[in-house]
Amino acid sequence: MENDEEITVVGTEDVPVMQGDNLLIVRRVKLSEGRISCVQFDRSDNVLVTIAAWDRPITDDLYALLKPLPAELFQQG
Repeated sequence: MENDEEITVVGTEDVPVMQGDNLLIVRRVKLSEGRISCVQFDRSDNVLVTIAAWDRPITDDLYALLKPLPAELFQQG
């Protein structure tokens, strides 16, 4: 990233997102590095999903793609 400064969380905002008939609460994480977009959301199977992107916005349609994936894909080995 060519950035020697530590990147820190400077704020969060909970945003409701409708996915079909379901309400998803997405936490938008604001970081000290403005080129990084970061969001988190809890799935019904108790998986906390964190998504980070460099120089790209994270759009609401991405959550619909991730929700049906099995929990095993989100667990660290």
